[in-house]
Amino acid sequence: MKKPLFLVVLLSAFVLAPLVQAQDMTKAERKALKKEAKNMVKNLDEFRQLKEDKESAENRASALQDEIDRLQNKQRSQADEITRLQAELNVRNEKIRELEANGSNNPGGSQIPSKGVYFTVQLGAYRNIDLQGNGLVTNNDLNATTDDGLNKYVLGVFTDHSKASELRDYVRRMGVKDAWVVAYRDGVRVDVKDVLK
Repeated sequence: MKKPLFLVVLLSAFVLAPLVQAQDMTKAERKALKKEAKNMVKNLDEFRQLKEDKESAENRASALQDEIDRLQNKQRSQADEITRLQAELNVRNEKIRELEANGSNNPGGSQIPSKGVYFTVQLGAYRNIDLQGNGLVTNNDLNATTDDGLNKYVLGVFTDHSKASELRDYVRRMGVKDAWVVAYRDGVRVDVKDVLK
């Protein structure tokens, strides 16, 4: 507060000094000179306000730049995560293609392979029960065949006998006591002992 006042006094001294020295100035000239001195003081207040506004705007700009930097870092982090997830998805898709090509375990609803050895768990063979004909069973994991007048229901497709045995044991614990593992070679049912040799 003292600085602006000092500047006003200093400016007034410079402005009014010629007034004192020039006694021969007219009244109108003196009045114009006083008005100019007042405007300078007024402009000083406006200058101070502009300076404060500038500092405030600079602080706001600095805060906004910090926010921009933070958001750009977050965006880079999210882009890295997207890249990582895309790579993981590509690996998993490739694994799915390999499993489908090899006819391996596909517990999410697989087709029975036409070549190679695979195992499945037979739930039963029924003469008068047709679950698929009634529309009760639509899941691809449950397959039905008819052989010698019997509707045979099998669950899952495995290239590993132990995995098929695990499913058989689980199904038995669920209450299907007659469940057993059956084997196929090139789409033809064979004795499990023949393929385990």
